[in-house]
Amino acid sequence: MKTIQLKLIKVAARVKIMKTKVKIELPVTFYARWVFEKCFAMFEILRT
Repeated sequence: MKTIQLKLIKVAARVKIMKTKVKIELPVTFYARWVFEKCFAMFEILRT
């Protein structure tokens, strides 16, 4: 995960760390938002 963070995810995003999960808020005008949302959804499925 650290490699993905350092090499691929260079986006201004807000990260909120909660008790049971991490919430990532992407900018509204981000051009590839759908790609990141799809990847995050796949990570969620793999996590369970």
